[in-house]
Amino acid sequence: MLNKGKKVGILQSNYIPWKGYFNLIDYCDEFILYDDVQYTRRDWRNRNKIKSNNGLKWLTISVEVKGKYHQTIRETKVVSQDWARRHWQILVSTYSTTEFFSIYAPFFKKCYEEASDLMYLSDINKLFILRICQLLEIKQKYLVQMSLNWSMVEPRGYYNYVVIRMLVVICLAQLLKVTLTRSCLKKKV
Repeated sequence: MLNKGKKVGILQSNYIPWKGYFNLIDYCDEFILYDDVQYTRRDWRNRNKIKSNNGLKWLTISVEVKGKYHQTIRETKVVSQDWARRHWQILVSTYSTTEFFSIYAPFFKKCYEEASDLMYLSDINKLFILRICQLLEIKQKYLVQMSLNWSMVEPRGYYNYVVIRMLVVICLAQLLKVTLTRSCLKKKV
């Protein structure tokens, strides 16, 4: 009998991700939030779009980026805790008259209240991802937030090799339930 093994998914966190992100979590046996890679500005890590009567609106969590060119997603701090209140107000004013708002409003209001106390973008994203998984009834097999305490700052020609090697090591560690250290990544796989 052929053993197909475990399906492991690895993605960086996003602020209220798209449907396919949750499809991947549901499909995998184990899912890894990998936020020890460089934070990318003007990306989906700290913002998302919503539809309104006046077109698309951005919901953006302001984060500290000035002079922090190599910070990881995990190290990225939120500038002000007021973002959660503002985002919730925008959602209420945009969707309060829609058919299902009253059903889902308490759930999302609670998410924003919980998130307003968090200081790091990665923690905010993880909270929304976990709560939405619960709402979608995605069985929570494993949702690991991987931390290897190292930086992805590498020479450009070497980047793809490092990423592939790193992902192989992470997958093996998850499958074998071992703890990774920085030295694991220096050894040949």
